[in-house]
Amino acid sequence: MNRNDYRSVKFNLSGIGFWITLLVIAWLLGAIGLGWLVKSFLVLLGLIILTPVIGL
Repeated sequence: MNRNDYRSVKFNLSGIGFWITLLVIAWLLGAIGLGWLVKSFLVLLGLIILTPVIGL
């Protein structure tokens, strides 16, 4: 019997830390009244993504 079966049940959580940190920073900015900054960043990001699609 293989005793190392528990190693095959590992999950890759390396990228989740970055997203959690980003979410916490956005939440803190919104909590202290800088939600407009977060919204502006999201609008800018959306424009960057949509501009090439509209251009085509």
